[in-house]
Amino acid sequence: MDEAVICISCGCSVRGAAPTAVTYTPPVVPPSAETEEPSTATWSKILGILSFFVGWFALGITAMVLAYLSKDDTGGTMCPSARVGHICGLISTILSGVLFVILIAVFASSGLYSYL
Repeated sequence: MDEAVICISCGCSVRGAAPTAVTYTPPVVPPSAETEEPSTATWSKILGILSFFVGWFALGITAMVLAYLSKDDTGGTMCPSARVGHICGLISTILSGVLFVILIAVFASSGLYSYL
């Protein structure tokens, strides 16, 4: 037969075999490993969100530090939870600083400091 590739009697190649294409298949990663985030990133997110309600400055700074520490566990990049914690902590820290300056200005202009 004209389209034959091997001899049906002996099994030898009748014509030159066409080269086969080699394809790369990435390793299968379990879904839990892809979505697993470091605990420091999770705590950063929790403390960053909490910093809007209590402990503005202290929790904001802690959230930012934990976000930076989580970079070591994820190969030098911030995962989404760490990024949320970092941004919330940064905003909370800035707002607490602005509020502190406003309170000092109001306190100084009210004359209440003369009673101390």
